[in-house]
Amino acid sequence: MEDYRAAASIDLEHDRQSRDAGLLITLPRLYVISGNLGHVKDASVSWKPFVSDSTELIGIGLNSGHYVADECPEEVLEGIIRMMEDR
Repeated sequence: MEDYRAAASIDLEHDRQSRDAGLLITLPRLYVISGNLGHVKDASVSWKPFVSDSTELIGIGLNSGHYVADECPEEVLEGIIRMMEDR
């Protein structure tokens, strides 16, 4: 629960500080979208301002509910492996 609490409090402050300092994500990122699979491309566009030009964004859409890793563990693992191989 502390992770969820942080998301509504200190995480927001840290995000603001990072943006104000112009910090960008420089590591490859895998994002997983569940439910409405049409949002995978939209998520890539949304993340682009927060990553450096050299950062690769890998998105996968899975037909699952809220607990993606529990509901689609093989597919999530495949995405992680793909991201690591592309490094």
